[in-house]
Formats: sequence, C-alpha cells, structure tokens
Amino acid sequence: MLKKFTISNYRSFYDEAELNLTADKDTIYTKKINNEYISKLCILYGYNGCGKSNLLNALKYIFYSNNGYIASSDDSIKRLSDPNMIYGKNKNSRFYLEFYSYDDYEICSYELVLDNSNKGIDLERFTKNNAIIFERKKNTISDGLFDYDDSIPDTNTFLSFLIIN
Repeated sequence: MLKKFTISNYRSFYDEAELNLTADKDTIYTKKINNEYISKLCILYGYNGCGKSNLLNALKYIFYSNNGYIASSDDSIKRLSDPNMIYGKNKNSRFYLEFYSYDDYEICSYELVLDNSNKGIDLERFTKNNAIIFERKKNTISDGLFDYDDSIPDTNTFLSFLIIN
C-alpha cells in the first residue's frame, strides 16, 4: 500500500513535491498498518495547470519503467520521462516511493534518479525496513547477490532487466 510519493525536477515540478497518504486515525477510509493510518482514498484537485496530471504521469513513469516499456518506440511513453524544461533540463529527476509490502506489511522504499544530461539512470535503490536490498549507482550494482555490472543498460531499471531477461 502506497504511503508516500515524492518527485523533483519532473515536468511542471522543479522543487520537491510530495503526495503523503498518511492520515489521522479519525479519518474515514483508512487502513491501520503498523500503528500508522494510511488513506485508502486519494482525491487530487486544484486549478488547471497546477500539476495534477504530471503527478499521475510520474506514477505511470515508475510503473512503465519497471515493466520494461521505457525502451519502447512509442513516443507517448518516451515523453513520460521529460524533466522540468524551464529550470532543470540538465539536472537529475528524482522519484521516491515509500510503501508497505503486500505480504508482510514491512516498510519499503524505491528511489529512481534519472541523469537527464546523459539520458540514463544515475541511481536506483530498493530498501526494506531500512536495509538496502538492491542499489545501483552509475550502472554499478551493489547488492551482494547479483553480478550484473555494466550488463544492464542505463536506460533499463533493474526490475525491468530481470523481467525482460
């Protein structure tokens, strides 16, 4: 269950923007997980042009990138990775998800940092209970389990690489 989603330097978002789904215990439509209340309902509202669609596109980008679709020739999928074109064309874009695992409700996080000047992945990290399960920096894997150094294209996430291969 998604707890928090953070993005920076993505489309209309230059500074860090956060969608936090934690709620008060008296709020309806919540689920209690490990003494925290997580909203099961999220409504996005705001003025036209304030970034509602870009927030959803960022979530779509994380989904597509981890299912191998970023290497697609479809232009609409390629455009999902566009950085903020006014201030951050050559700066890194960052996507961060914090969530509870489905099976044992342990807290997990996934971070993806795109190097927009080189059009590749600068950092990719997955943690569970603050322990690093997988980390890749500048296409170097350090997890102790896999030896994939330099064999994963820096346009593919680790998960999409495993799915494709």
